Amino acid sequence: MLNITYIFSTGRKKKIESNKIQSHEFFYGYFYFKNLGHNLNIIEFEKRKNILSLFDKVMNKLFSLPFNTSSLTLIKNFKKIRNLDYLFLVNEKVAFSAIFFLIFKKIFFNKKKV
Repeated sequence: MLNITYIFSTGRKKKIESNKIQSHEFFYGYFYFKNLGHNLNIIEFEKRKNILSLFDKVMNKLFSLPFNTSSLTLIKNFKKIRNLDYLFLVNEKVAFSAIFFLIFKKIFFNKKKV
C-alpha cells in the first residue's frame, strides 16, 4: 500500500468530502488510487500572510511565474510529505508554490517520487 499525497490549490478536498463530484478527471487519478486501497492525503493552499508573502511577490515580479509558497509552507504539510511515496503536483501554480517541499524532499528524502 502506497502513501500518496496530492497538492491542490483550493476547494477540491471539500468536494471530495461532500461527494458532489461531476468530473473525476480533474482529480488526477485520486479516485483510481483510492479504489486500489492506497493511503491518500491532500494538501491545499491556506491563505496566510507571512514573510514568505514577500518572497512570493518578489519571485512573481522577477520571473513572472505563479509562486504562492506562503500558502503551502506549513509545519503540518512538511510532516505529511515526510512519509509519502509519491507526490502529485497537479498544475503549474502548485508546482512553483511547492518549491520548498521539493528542496526539502531532495535534501532529506531523495527516493520519493514527484
